Amino acid sequence: ILDFLEVIDLDIGEVTKKSPDVFTQVVIPDFFFKYVNENKTFYLIDLHEITHILGRKDLDLTDTYGEEAEKRYNGIVKLIEEGKVKNYKRVNPREILRKIFYYWGRKGLPYIFFEDNANIFSPFEEKIYSANLCVENFSPFRNTDPQDLYCIEEEKLGYIHTCNITNVNLLALYGQGYLKDTEKLKEFVFHLYEYMDNLIDITDLPVKESKKHNRIYRTVTAGFMGLADLFVAKSVEDGRYYGYRWTSRRANGEDTLRLVEEVFGKFAFLAVLASSRLARDRGKPEGFERSKYKKGILLGRYNLSEEKDRKLIEKLIGKENLGQLEDNLKSYGIRNTLLLNCPPNTSTSILAGVSAGVMPAFSLTQVEDQQTGLFVNFVPLYKYKWFYDTYTNFSSHTDYENLTNIIAQIQRFVDGGISFEVTVNHNFFDTGEKLTTLFALVLSLARRKGIKALYYWRHILKDKTVEVEECESCAN
Repeated sequence: ILDFLEVIDLDIGEVTKKSPDVFTQVVIPDFFFKYVNENKTFYLIDLHEITHILGRKDLDLTDTYGEEAEKRYNGIVKLIEEGKVKNYKRVNPREILRKIFYYWGRKGLPYIFFEDNANIFSPFEEKIYSANLCVENFSPFRNTDPQDLYCIEEEKLGYIHTCNITNVNLLALYGQGYLKDTEKLKEFVFHLYEYMDNLIDITDLPVKESKKHNRIYRTVTAGFMGLADLFVAKSVEDGRYYGYRWTSRRANGEDTLRLVEEVFGKFAFLAVLASSRLARDRGKPEGFERSKYKKGILLGRYNLSEEKDRKLIEKLIGKENLGQLEDNLKSYGIRNTLLLNCPPNTSTSILAGVSAGVMPAFSLTQVEDQQTGLFVNFVPLYKYKWFYDTYTNFSSHTDYENLTNIIAQIQRFVDGGISFEVTVNHNFFDTGEKLTTLFALVLSLARRKGIKALYYWRHILKDKTVEVEECESCAN
């Protein structure tokens, strides 16, 4: 992993070992942080030696996570101590984190994928190995065995995740009254998922593995944009503060967290209801049997047999809708095994006239340098600019703690991932100590709060503006 982290850095090491255009991602299991906290030696190993040369497939870490992964790792450590393993390296786990922090500061990468959070709260029973390029969409995948790529049989063909995303403008939903009327929102969500399910059938995909994944799992996701603007609109209407920096604003953070629960929770359970109705009309996919929905577990975490979960669902969408959902799920299953995510939406949001994704706006105005000229974009509710929490105003660790709590609240109702990108203003975080403390705070809090992944780290240089560089896939 130490060499892997350096592949994007042309300033050190051999050029032949570099790949500066790669978007690196690190998958971290929970038990690794035990070694970090206790400052104990951690072993880096070659898993091929363990499973193939030593023949200990019972210690394979590939298809497991959580306590079982930790148990197998301890078994590997025992082999090392017995002198049976040749290819390994002892490291201080804190040195690995320091190197990750170093490249967060220099390159904004790697992405961090919290293996246990992503799998424990996954709607799938199969293991999720990693996130996609925007860390907002992940589902099971299998590689095709490259014996004969042209004449391979269907049952031996692998399957790869395909993003089938439609983005929802939260400010528009709020302005048109959908977020206040459950039945009106229900009708909208039903149409949305019917539309996305149709897209799977009419989209011509370039590779067979992608077609197979769509057929098995029928993963569709509703993404969100304009949360920053929704906070402003709600603040103006209610005469109280909703936003990302309640500690600095001396406001009640519970108001914001309740609003997030109401918006995303209601949408999420109506999405499950919509997909269960589609299963009634169109049938369930093969992947339903590989999902947690067959056990009555919604969105990877809410169990219909648990009273506290039922009360939450009933509070958000009503007793009648809960009854319909339960009946449909028992009788017909669910049509789509993945339903929600939060992509970056950087360019899409500009076309929609709202702030990007669910993150704070970079600033009240943003200048984009396009091939056809310079374009100035304003936040949509500029006349209420006092209510906006922009990244240019994030000045303390508590601001980022509040932000992480909001993302964690959203993650409770999103069965996919969230493009949780963090922008650091070096006008306030102007020392290495402040920056390292911030990195450690966000990493630790995100993991403990159940967030599944961390996206880019961006930087507003001292006395300068933010620069946004994204691959076309993420930006558009």
